[in-house]
Amino acid sequence: MIIELSALYRTCFAESPWFEVFGSGEVEEDLLSALQKRDGVIVLAEKDGKIIGASVGYAFIHRTDMSDLIENSDRVYYYAELFVQNQYRGLGVANMLIAEREKVARQRGYLAAMVRTSVVQQIIQDIYSGRGFRVIARQNVMSDKVIDGQAVRVPDERVIMHGAL
Repeated sequence: MIIELSALYRTCFAESPWFEVFGSGEVEEDLLSALQKRDGVIVLAEKDGKIIGASVGYAFIHRTDMSDLIENSDRVYYYAELFVQNQYRGLGVANMLIAEREKVARQRGYLAAMVRTSVVQQIIQDIYSGRGFRVIARQNVMSDKVIDGQAVRVPDERVIMHGAL
């Protein structure tokens, strides 16, 4: 499952607007690491036996790069990844994945959630805003991207959103 999932992840994030590239084994390692974190989960969307999307989450306490943003972070869940194969976008798959991940977080006793996304991902911001999330911070990071066929490291601004579960 991790191999199929990582292939979908690479494909989704190689597209516009991300154009991201990943080192050998990097995606697989990140996905397995997410599962090993406290309350780590990967929710899958499948069609005809094939994975068409996924969402990843785990306890926010593992996000030390954002821990200063909120108090009582031990009851906050982190929405790490959300990706859907391009031909299934706009069909409600992402909302289904978010709802299922949210259900898991609530069942495990979490009261709120955090998500970080690129400022250019207005659709993702809109999805989470529609679920009651609000932007609480911005963060500048560096991302590996492919531009004009060349792998480059570029600055990328992210928004961090917080919402009750």
